[in-house]
Amino acid sequence: MKYSIVIVTYNRCDLLKECITCALQQTIVATHIVVIDNACTDDTDRYLNSLSIPQLVHYRLDHNAGGAGGFYEGLKKAHELGDEAHIIIDDDAMLSKDFAEQLLDKARKNPEILAFAGAVKTEGCIVRDHRQRMKRPGFRMEKIPLEEYQKELSYGLISLSNILFPEVICLGGGVSSADSDLLLDPVRELVHKGCFDKDRLPKVVRASLGNDAGVVGAAMLCRMA
Repeated sequence: MKYSIVIVTYNRCDLLKECITCALQQTIVATHIVVIDNACTDDTDRYLNSLSIPQLVHYRLDHNAGGAGGFYEGLKKAHELGDEAHIIIDDDAMLSKDFAEQLLDKARKNPEILAFAGAVKTEGCIVRDHRQRMKRPGFRMEKIPLEEYQKELSYGLISLSNILFPEVICLGGGVSSADSDLLLDPVRELVHKGCFDKDRLPKVVRASLGNDAGVVGAAMLCRMA
């Protein structure tokens, strides 16, 4: 199976070097290693241009599109290259040598499953809270322009659509209470524009239960237990 490893990087050149080394050491060689330079300001561009690796392709964005935006661009490029499967990682992910082999084996044995997630390990132990740590103690929520929010939300939904090909994407939570002309309609348009397969565009709809969807769902799970 032809597969690609998509790496999104921003100003972590030293980590990227190790990340690419691990990608090159896979027991099943990647057809392509796609690196998205998220408008880095360090030595990343110079380093990538110095490499002469046949399967390595890299693209520099003219602005930092964030993680979701970077992965959208990376998946788009990998799709254009004709690969059948994609492993998407940040520049600090150091893949074990048999990572792709194990993942592709599970994909072959479970064709009904369209996406798999790997475990993060440190010193041989699975790290369960790596996404929960607040690395910046002074972090605070800030207001962002509506158009930027629409774009960032659509990036995530586009990546979801291009990997899983859902028929319907249902938006619940707080965003479901926004007026359609302010959020739902613009996001739906952006998602459909970004989908690779124009014949399988997902419906983007508002959750009928709105912001209560999570509470009702939790109550139903308790009732089923």
